Amino acid sequence: MIGSALRACLGSDRWRSLETTDLLLVRHDADCGYVHAGRAYSPQMDTIGDWAAALGLRVRSVATPYSRLRGDAAAHDPVTINRPMLAAALLGRGVRAVVGTARGMAWADARRAEIWEAVLRRARPRLVIGIDPEPSLCQAGRSLDIPVFNLQHGVDKGNESPWLTGMAAAQPSADYLPAGMLCWDEGSAEEVARWATRLGVDVHTLGHPWLARFQDPAPDDDLVNEGSGRRPALANELPKVLVSLQWGLSDFYYRDTPFNGVMADALERAILDTAGRFQWLLRLHPVQLRQDGGAPVRSYLDRTFGGLAGVEWEQASTCALPLLLGSVIAHVTDSSSVVMEAARFGVPSALLNPALQPGKVLEHLCADEREAGVAELVEQDPTAIIRWLERRAVGPRVSVEASGGRAAWMEFLARFAGEKAP
Repeated sequence: MIGSALRACLGSDRWRSLETTDLLLVRHDADCGYVHAGRAYSPQMDTIGDWAAALGLRVRSVATPYSRLRGDAAAHDPVTINRPMLAAALLGRGVRAVVGTARGMAWADARRAEIWEAVLRRARPRLVIGIDPEPSLCQAGRSLDIPVFNLQHGVDKGNESPWLTGMAAAQPSADYLPAGMLCWDEGSAEEVARWATRLGVDVHTLGHPWLARFQDPAPDDDLVNEGSGRRPALANELPKVLVSLQWGLSDFYYRDTPFNGVMADALERAILDTAGRFQWLLRLHPVQLRQDGGAPVRSYLDRTFGGLAGVEWEQASTCALPLLLGSVIAHVTDSSSVVMEAARFGVPSALLNPALQPGKVLEHLCADEREAGVAELVEQDPTAIIRWLERRAVGPRVSVEASGGRAAWMEFLARFAGEKAP
């Protein structure tokens, strides 16, 4: 951790170069799973930034610690705050050693809030939108009367979101919470509202910006027009199956279970056994694409599936997700929130994590999608996975209705532009 942070500090942060802006985006390198115009691109955050710019809003971006994509390496020219944040973390360790853990952590949190307040004073944004904005950013925003909004980027329901659970239960007051929550769908919004409303946190259902961008594209959207030409070019017409890989599974769910670090052995076997019947598209998580831990994943894929024409991962990992979902017959994953996105396209998902069983820690994961019949828990057994694919490949399509969309987002952003949405 320290080594990665130090490497991130080698480049200039340049946060002091921030000028007055209207919208400040806050995201991490791990959110940048796409590349557009030669720059790293956060599908959700930078889409919002593009829409805001189309309304005449000035847009800037801050990359959270310890990101390395800064300046012209990423969309909206992000600045970083790595050095002051690392200094606060290291000094905080010393303070904890002297005054104890609780007081030391409080000291470090106060320093982080001061850093964020300095950033906001320089940028003076009308609003801030972040993915899981930390409490110190929310605190700084409230102290300066600058609304900080949290953008949904996965499952935001019940105990499925550790960030929501922590923010709702662990924070002593609303001072440490976002001013508002920006949700993909009504189900997520209803669940969030259970705790947010009583704490004075606004809840907005605006839809999934990345999906909406492709499902309801503006005629002059260069990103959509260019991205449409990046679908995987495959030399066969086999039915396509998308696999959403995830990072950290060994630590989160399979610490005490034999696990190859990438996918369940049963899924590996199913892929090998059917590579001539299905075209498997293995999609790496942005963390596996952008950060140091990606090398072992690629090594595993090369070693296990290299040379198989029916298995592809390079193009599948860089193509826009909405385009992939429009071309596959099924989706398989351990427990990725891509299940929710696939449901909007009527693509059935197989969830393989045993923790989704009743009474287990993930029993409520994607409950809406499972109830609608567009997702189901499948046993970690090669035969079970293959039989599920055979059944769903010819079965009827069920889709979950999308909420919000591009028009809803433009209307929301237009409030801060002082004009009506087009």
